[in-house]
Amino acid sequence: MIKIFAGLLLCCSSTVLMAADRNNAPALRGSIDAWSGFYAAANVGYDNISDNNGLVSDYGDGSIYGGVIGYNHQVDENFVVGIEGDYNKYNIAFTKLPTISVLDVGSLRGRIGFVMGNAMIYATGGIAYGTTNINLEDFGRVIGVGVDYKITDYIFAGVNYQHYNFRNFDNSGIRADLESVRLRVGVQF
Repeated sequence: MIKIFAGLLLCCSSTVLMAADRNNAPALRGSIDAWSGFYAAANVGYDNISDNNGLVSDYGDGSIYGGVIGYNHQVDENFVVGIEGDYNKYNIAFTKLPTISVLDVGSLRGRIGFVMGNAMIYATGGIAYGTTNINLEDFGRVIGVGVDYKITDYIFAGVNYQHYNFRNFDNSGIRADLESVRLRVGVQF
């Protein structure tokens, strides 16, 4: 897992360096539709969990990995709207109650993006569904921000932050706020 995370970090770092040098920027297929289409990506990252107002009053942190699928529509040269779904496996447990851990979280979110050269900065928000190792599950909400950068016409890399809010896992009194930072690499079809 650490090797994958380090590889993606290296990829994103080199992408940022390429973005700084406009002479190295790849030529994108028509600026009006450069971000339009279906895409899929793999991601890895770091997450922390907290339950400050619920039954557990605890926190924890750990790694996550998963995948993303979505569709973007580039409205004009600078504006993109889309929808994105993801599924992530979690390796994260509370510190005081390590017997309670998050297993997986999926979400379905809308996206609004602003294109600057080969980069797209976006905001996202929607619904999420999470499960725990003690058979508790809950629907919640998620909001976030991120940036994707086109390496070629069809390959992109990015980083994003997402905040998940779960209010009451199966009416158990357990509340969870998840804070995720992820690196991703994907392909646009």
